Amino acid sequence: MQLEVNTVVELKKLNLSKGDIVKVLGYYSNYDGAEHKRIISDTDNGSGIKLDNGLYGNIICDGEVKISWFGAKGDGVTDDTEAFKKAFNTKVTVNLSRKNYIINSTLFLNKYQVLKGNGAVISTNSDVVIIKCSDNNIIENLFFENSQVQGTAIDFTQGFNNMINNIQIKNYKKGLLFGRSVGNHSGNQITNLFANKCEVGIYVDVRGEFSTFTNCTLSENQIALKIIGGNTHFVGGNICNNEIGVEIGKGENDAHGLIAATSIKHNTKYAIVVDSPNVGEFLFEGISLYYGDIYLKDCKGIYFSNSTIDTANVFEENVTECKFKDINFFNKPIKNIPNYNNSVSSVLYENVRGKE
Repeated sequence: MQLEVNTVVELKKLNLSKGDIVKVLGYYSNYDGAEHKRIISDTDNGSGIKLDNGLYGNIICDGEVKISWFGAKGDGVTDDTEAFKKAFNTKVTVNLSRKNYIINSTLFLNKYQVLKGNGAVISTNSDVVIIKCSDNNIIENLFFENSQVQGTAIDFTQGFNNMINNIQIKNYKKGLLFGRSVGNHSGNQITNLFANKCEVGIYVDVRGEFSTFTNCTLSENQIALKIIGGNTHFVGGNICNNEIGVEIGKGENDAHGLIAATSIKHNTKYAIVVDSPNVGEFLFEGISLYYGDIYLKDCKGIYFSNSTIDTANVFEENVTECKFKDINFFNKPIKNIPNYNNSVSSVLYENVRGKE
């Protein structure tokens, strides 16, 4: 038996039987953009609403659902967290509308689940992780904004093989967070990310390895890109107007990554800091660096190649086996400080122009 009702409120009042199918014309009012179908069951599959007779109306879907089917308003005022949780319970692709959704607790994506933002904004005023990925997730075309610098927008610490595209993040303690044992040496792919006014724009924590970042812009963060995990690749982006542009530190299996074809400019404290990684071996290839110092400390195997570096100092503290090759220290000669803090360092400068 298939019926038709105007709203979810009307659906709850019907004395339906198990197996009945109902077309709901809207969630709060008919034709409010939330038209969908539900099947009546004696159990809630995670998407259901409880009827007055004790049965449940569960969403019927074929691979995709709309967030409006679950009661999300997206008015920038109402907390839509529970609607999102119900939508994610379906384990299928979730489509958002171009609205402002308030989320104040963590949402968990299921394996292979896709979140299509369609230009939506997810806002919060809470110190929480907003989305926690599992494996093989896709998140695209979405804005994340916190009312103050706190929480984490997207957490990948339990996931591999995730793809993120066209995401903007503002006012988080950590914009993106990575960290997990390497397992099958498969990471995540992040494309067209903009992270702004975060404590750390991208945080690659211990064992957060084998992720690739392409065409990402990180600006006005305290630290734009912090790398503790190894095998991180950042290609073709902008790291500008931060306090610290790139910070590479000590982790369980750290460094041995690549930053290439990237603009690193106007970072007020340091453009690049490499501090005490265990492994070393990190390559900066084809970078354009302007206004911001380079600080190499207790490290080895850090290699700068085919790059232009302008208006910067290089501080070397207990550094070995590092090299600057085919570098144009353009406009203002760079000042090299080879034995910073009374240390002894060994850095090779080969085919460079403009070094003092």
